[in-house]
Amino acid sequence: MIKRSRKMQKNQGKQSNLRYRKARGNATFSIYIACTIFVVPCVLFGQWQGKTRISNTNNASYHDFGRNIAADAENVHIVWEDRSFSEWIRYVGFPIGHPPAAGSGDAVSSDSGDSPSIATDGTNVHIDWCYNNSSPLFLHFREYDGSSWGSIIDHGIGLFSYPNLADDSYGNTHCVYGVHYARRNAGTANFTEITIPYPGSNFPSICLTSDDAIHISNLTGHGNRVIHAYSDYGTFWSYENVTDSNTVSYFYCPSSICRDSDNNLYIAYRGNTPDNSPQQIYVVSGITGSWGTPINVSNGPDECTCPSIACDANDNIWVFWTDRRGQQEEIWYNRFDASTSTWDGAVPLTDNDGRESYTPCVAADPKGNVHVCWTDNRDNIYYPEIYYSWYKGSPPDTTDVTPLDPEVSDLQVISPVSREIVLRYSNYPQGFHAAVFDASGQRVDELHSNLQAGTISWGEEHPPGVYFIRELSSSPVTRKVILMD
Repeated sequence: MIKRSRKMQKNQGKQSNLRYRKARGNATFSIYIACTIFVVPCVLFGQWQGKTRISNTNNASYHDFGRNIAADAENVHIVWEDRSFSEWIRYVGFPIGHPPAAGSGDAVSSDSGDSPSIATDGTNVHIDWCYNNSSPLFLHFREYDGSSWGSIIDHGIGLFSYPNLADDSYGNTHCVYGVHYARRNAGTANFTEITIPYPGSNFPSICLTSDDAIHISNLTGHGNRVIHAYSDYGTFWSYENVTDSNTVSYFYCPSSICRDSDNNLYIAYRGNTPDNSPQQIYVVSGITGSWGTPINVSNGPDECTCPSIACDANDNIWVFWTDRRGQQEEIWYNRFDASTSTWDGAVPLTDNDGRESYTPCVAADPKGNVHVCWTDNRDNIYYPEIYYSWYKGSPPDTTDVTPLDPEVSDLQVISPVSREIVLRYSNYPQGFHAAVFDASGQRVDELHSNLQAGTISWGEEHPPGVYFIRELSSSPVTRKVILMD
């Protein structure tokens, strides 16, 4: 279980009375004038960098409820569905700050498909989508290594639902769809699929904490609650309700989940109060076993839907949604400022121009920037296109972080593949404590030492196979080892 961080303990008392602040329009205007006077071509921190049309085709380009955008330290990746081609699923990737001219993108699917989702491990790009030409409907998966596309992998248990992807620190891909979970280990051609024993709907969302534990948000029609399901390795699952009868979730609309640097979880969902007021976007935050009070972040006079949430490199939480308070649907957003523990207040991203903008999807990169794409009818009311914008954020502040010297403070596996596993650790004032799990996720052993530094040998009396050694701490590190015969 993830332990409560000091930051979450400090902020939880503020959950019920979070204040709203207006956007700092005057400061932004002054900076713009300064750049105009000196005629300096620059990308300003703390500003949206325009709106760019990504697709340019002769039919409808759009995306549904999947995770349609991903970002790493250097590049942005977008996937969508396009009816202009026989290969419906399209992809484009580009360096941060340099979106391409509108076009048709790369063909990912070999024929029709819908509801694509995307993830990246910083090296490879992974895309999953529903394959339409089968009954029952299955999922297809494909990997792009930066230069070429791999073969299409067919997987899924045969339930039509919207896939959602996340990549872990080892390059493994985790996929959730409906009440199912699938895992593909890096470099392999197959998924391991299981059914999660929880009452979820067709619209799950997934994120991984720093220890690669898996967390899923979903909605259920059984009491209209928000559900949090979690597992260390994807084999054994538990779940909990994170909302009560004070906010009723709408389970035909997807939720969205993310986490901050302290592994606090945030779930955005569409819901309303029992008095049947217009459905709004709520955010509930917490950790496994302890959740705060949901916060209404949209506060609109009309219905809001399709939330997407992400945490940037400075622990600010960004929520985007489709909002109906204008002439047509538009994209609105709100930001939780980690430095002040307050929400900025709901503001529009797209113009109230009488043309629909809807189904936003947001991603954050490690450099503090925020990226969002959406479906937009501004150019043609019958054939929408994909649009993109990005917010130039500040790089994360690391001045108060002392880098760990690997020779002074480290956990190293000296022999990760051997008949005997040898661990070397140093600078553990409280001693070293870890749990050992086998490949099925079962806890099989524990390691304990009261010394601040030393070596530990492990493996005697255990059968050969794959094991995971996980520190027992508030910020656990997990090491994969293979015990030989």
